[in-house]
Amino acid sequence: MELPVFLLVFSSVFKISHAQVRCYKCEPLSNNGIGVPPCEHFDHSARYQATCPDSTVCLKRRTSLRLADGQETHIEVRDCAPQTLSGNQEKVGRSWRPVNRIYEAYEDSCTEDKSEGRPTVTVSCFCHGDFCNSSCALSVTTSLVVMCLASLWFALQGG
Repeated sequence: MELPVFLLVFSSVFKISHAQVRCYKCEPLSNNGIGVPPCEHFDHSARYQATCPDSTVCLKRRTSLRLADGQETHIEVRDCAPQTLSGNQEKVGRSWRPVNRIYEAYEDSCTEDKSEGRPTVTVSCFCHGDFCNSSCALSVTTSLVVMCLASLWFALQGG
């Protein structure tokens, strides 16, 4: 009985502590060194790190295009996943005030969009956790989940 209570408390604390996630952020094209750096030179350094005040999820999107000569070209975007809607309001006292409400709209997963008639294929990956939108970090997160589940299974078998 103690283990389920611990897991409930742990998951609640974990969710609260990640109310503001930090993600890698880059765009396909450079703006002459101003603003968001280009993904083409992505190197996990501090210049690619961003705090996401209105998101709890990171995004990595890769769009591929197969050219006529058989070669393939790619563009990538890393960012905070959009989780707010503009125009949300809340009644405070007698007046309405704008609020930023974060909606949990994403699961940790990747989806592939291969729409009929489009020459591109886009893979969008969403994940919870600081800097999880790096390819390496996604596999580490998966390994951590597997280890936790195995530990839980062994704990339940022994108790």
